Amino acid sequence: MNNTEMRGTVIWWNRQKGYGIADAEDKQILLHHTQITNGHERGEEKPYLRGGDSIGFGTHDVNPNIAKNIVLHSTPPCSPPPQGETPPRIRGAQLYDDSTDEEY
Repeated sequence: MNNTEMRGTVIWWNRQKGYGIADAEDKQILLHHTQITNGHERGEEKPYLRGGDSIGFGTHDVNPNIAKNIVLHSTPPCSPPPQGETPPRIRGAQLYDDSTDEEY
């Protein structure tokens, strides 16, 4: 297994199903809750991520597009936009997060 630490930004996460996608080094990486070693937690829920989170991870040798040992970084991937501006798009994709508290 490849233990090289990569960094990326979560661009989509489905909290109910426990998986998502991150943008990292010009490719998209599949994320799964079973591979999160340090993420958001609430009660007895499985660990999760949110759209816009900065993460570090390794990849599997068999499929380098699947993340393992996912760690949430406390440092945001970039500075927040000034008030009133639209958040930036990552390679054309708007950040999406379905883990808002209103749904639970």
